[in-house]
Amino acid sequence: TLMITVSENKDKDVYDVVIDPGHGGMDSGANKNGNKESDYTMKIAMNLKEKMEANGISVKLTRVDGQLTTNEVLEDYGEHGRAVINHEVHAKYLFSIHMNSNAWASVHGLEVYTADNINYDFANNLVKNIVDMTGTSYSTNKINKVSDGVYTRTFKESDIQNSLEEYEKKNMKAYDITTKSNYFYMIRETGGIMTGAYVDDRNAPKILGNPYYNSNVGSEAYLLELAYLTNANDLDNMNNNMDKYTEAIAMTFKSVFDCK
Repeated sequence: TLMITVSENKDKDVYDVVIDPGHGGMDSGANKNGNKESDYTMKIAMNLKEKMEANGISVKLTRVDGQLTTNEVLEDYGEHGRAVINHEVHAKYLFSIHMNSNAWASVHGLEVYTADNINYDFANNLVKNIVDMTGTSYSTNKINKVSDGVYTRTFKESDIQNSLEEYEKKNMKAYDITTKSNYFYMIRETGGIMTGAYVDDRNAPKILGNPYYNSNVGSEAYLLELAYLTNANDLDNMNNNMDKYTEAIAMTFKSVFDCK
């Protein structure tokens, strides 16, 4: 007979969810008519954090407002790095918040990116809740599309060739990348073995590596492109309904964690 006793976690360094406000500091991300992606991502992340904590979900941000000067960037790897924090705090989920852009102003709508070869129930439920509550639309972008508003991007052959050429120029050993490797590092590196993390310390000290690249424990990571800064309707909807966007995301998590 096996008996398991479950008690409330009292470790202040363990969190349910990590929220990553994309870009920040020197890296403003997309920028259209003075609207900086990094400004939106921080506002959204802080609003979301407040709502989730009100539901009893513990949240860690990869960066806080004012942490970075315009001459700084948040390191991706190493201690407390952007793609490492979720491992350090043993988070179940990671959300990387972004605003999108496109050379064509007509492209618009919500995009949620996932890891490859997963159960898509959570992602489909998330995008439906956001669309229903905010009045936004599923993205018109068809590249890497899995279902309405849900996308999975892996490396293409051209991506792999470009990567190999870059490593050759730097006289560094290239990492093993296939067309099954997850493209976005905030998805790939935060899942360890499960998502095919490959940035490790084989080239140290030339590159700061991911100490959790071979971990069999990782977060279920999602990259949210909530609206296009380059589309007037998307931008207006975000400006007027930001609270509804975060409410929809928080509601989705509330059902997952069965919050009362």
